[in-house]
Amino acid sequence: MASPKAPIPTQMHTSRLILRAFEDADALPFHEAIEPALPSLRKWISSTTEQNTLQTQQARIRKAQSDWAAGTRYNYLVIERETGCIAGLVGVFNVNWTNRNCTFGYWLVPSCEGKGYAAEAVRQLEAVATGEMGLDRIAIMCDVRNERSARLARKLGYVYEGTLRKEYVGPQGDLTDTLVFSKVRGEEYH
Repeated sequence: MASPKAPIPTQMHTSRLILRAFEDADALPFHEAIEPALPSLRKWISSTTEQNTLQTQQARIRKAQSDWAAGTRYNYLVIERETGCIAGLVGVFNVNWTNRNCTFGYWLVPSCEGKGYAAEAVRQLEAVATGEMGLDRIAIMCDVRNERSARLARKLGYVYEGTLRKEYVGPQGDLTDTLVFSKVRGEEYH
């Protein structure tokens, strides 16, 4: 297995946000932060259909820490610098070191939507993915009905590659179509 060019930062700062890896103490604040986002998330993300309990979030954090150590997924809490409140989550997942590619995912709590936080966080992730991680391709994939996510991908200059038909079993158990966007080294970034 290939590996990153440099250590992956566990914490990063933008002008308005802190992005940082999960810590054990995050279970309760994350449990509270995710609750208002669940109605929206449950439309798109199968893993959010389970009951939101403190134990569920503790297990989710342990899994995130294990994935980080294995080099397969890097989840970052998105925290407002001004308030210290959790604004959402961004992640680098499906990391393939051999083929030097990954997929990004993101969501925000409803009170933080429309402020440009997702774009700010994804731009910061791009810097790490193309820098320290040395990846040559970044994908963003979303349910064909998730217009907000697709709009953000386009806004950030990701190129629409196509639609994977009946590719993903959604939270309601139905097969859904997935939009695929990407940026590639040498074309959309250097």
